[in-house]
Amino acid sequence: MKTTKAEMERRVEFVLRLRLQGAESWDIHPLVNADGDPWPDGHGPAWGVSIETVRRYLRLADARLAEIADRRREEFVKSHLAQRRVLYSRAVQQAVAAESARAGPVARMGPASHREATRPDGAGGPPAAVPGGV
Repeated sequence: MKTTKAEMERRVEFVLRLRLQGAESWDIHPLVNADGDPWPDGHGPAWGVSIETVRRYLRLADARLAEIADRRREEFVKSHLAQRRVLYSRAVQQAVAAESARAGPVARMGPASHREATRPDGAGGPPAAVPGGV
């Protein structure tokens, strides 16, 4: 059965969404030919198409993406830079939090030169030796 123009458009849009989510060409053919309904959005059953047909859909999807990117290049660059800054900030925050958790409560108090060692009675100076060791 020949695919209608509307169905082909739907398939190209679906392949474009897969590409935007990071799918490579070798990921797409097995997915669209899988048994059952692999699409949560009700896209329908497996397409049952050849590798060459999937390649054609990929070429059309990639051409559509290039067209969109060319029209809105400046906007995409600004958006990409903003997203990169946010991701970098989150990564730094997570690294600081992980290092803080790994170091324990003593390290969070600051360097040893800034802390005063105190005895249990609150007086200054190093803690008194405990009779009997430890």
